[in-house]
Amino acid sequence: MKSYLQYKQTVAGYQDVSETIKTLEKISTGKLHNLKKQIKEAENRAKLLSGLYRRLSFLDSKLNVPASANSSVDKKKLTVVVTGQLGLVGDMWHKLHKSVTDSFAAGEDLLVLGSKGKVMWSTERVGSISFRELSLLESTDAEINTLATDLNNFVTNGTYDIIDLMYLHSNSVTEQVPLKLTLLPVLLSDAGEAKEESVGYPIVDGSISELVSILSEKYLAGVIYQVLLETAVSEHAARTITLEHAAVKTEDLIKAEGRSFRRERRRLNTEKQLEQFAILKGV
Repeated sequence: MKSYLQYKQTVAGYQDVSETIKTLEKISTGKLHNLKKQIKEAENRAKLLSGLYRRLSFLDSKLNVPASANSSVDKKKLTVVVTGQLGLVGDMWHKLHKSVTDSFAAGEDLLVLGSKGKVMWSTERVGSISFRELSLLESTDAEINTLATDLNNFVTNGTYDIIDLMYLHSNSVTEQVPLKLTLLPVLLSDAGEAKEESVGYPIVDGSISELVSILSEKYLAGVIYQVLLETAVSEHAARTITLEHAAVKTEDLIKAEGRSFRRERRRLNTEKQLEQFAILKGV
């Protein structure tokens, strides 16, 4: 049997772990609220840029790409997979990996962002896979703008016809689902919607193609930034739930340790009493 001192040391160790887990859980919960505010701001900015792009489509019919543009199987496609760097997120990254693998087509290339993705896809031998370090919250504007420029150039110079983006979206704290969206070409979902949102024809000072190029890269950078935020939300949501479960398990261990110590102490006390009764009976 453990001594009382050993028992207290064991419980104190569990309590330290419990306090650490609860602190990490509070940090993730606080970041969740902050990230959701940033996502709202990013969504508003993306709507503004999308609206400007739609207005320019009235002046250049080539910009009005129908939603069926990426339906052709003959087109060269790049899929950008966004991962993160946090652990303690359950099977979240494996869920994304399975979704990408299940939808992977022959001849399709992958660009995997984030340290977790590099670990998970480093052993893959299907198709062409490249990696790029891009931390979710530590990414600078320069890194995001460079990525947006590179992706835009891939389509401009004909390397790829379609660029898709796959990431994890948090429907709730307990549910993170893989989503895919088309980055390039920019797809106008509905011409009628574009007309309804636009008021008159835009007044353009300068080259439309130059404006479109600048606007396209800014729009792409905004979408990428928004997806990075969404992925970070998924990370912290899954991490919060995992930490919450870990905190409950730690409390259960503390209670179990107490029950075990008390049960063992009662057993020893009972044995001593039986020995005393036997001695007295013998006398």
